[in-house]
Amino acid sequence: MASLWKHPNSKFWTACYTDKDGKQVKRSTKQTKRPKALAVALEFERIEQQARRGTVSTLQIQKVFNDLVEKTTGDTILTPSVEKYLKDWLAIIEGKNSSATAKRYGHTVDLFLEYLKDRANLPMTANTKKPIPEFVND
Repeated sequence: MASLWKHPNSKFWTACYTDKDGKQVKRSTKQTKRPKALAVALEFERIEQQARRGTVSTLQIQKVFNDLVEKTTGDTILTPSVEKYLKDWLAIIEGKNSSATAKRYGHTVDLFLEYLKDRANLPMTANTKKPIPEFVND
């Protein structure tokens, strides 16, 4: 079970929990209020337990931490889909480069999105770098 510890010279609570390898870990929660710090500590430990069982994905981790950030700070971490990110990037490129360059880049982006299929709709952080060399090799 996760616990909390507070160094006498710090305003932040520290989470104490067991990681996926069975080691005891101490990590700052960056929280000054004990209830919020405990929520962070429990989420750290829950994710580590899932990692130990091999049942956690990057997308799940991102969702957990997005929820945690929202609960503790009220903020939301925005992560656009791969398609939105690349389309926004193309819009910037079109303003800075010749139309031929923008067209060439646009064609490559279209091919890459077609290669990704449904993964193009996932958040940027849910995709690994693995598809890029596979796409280039194809």
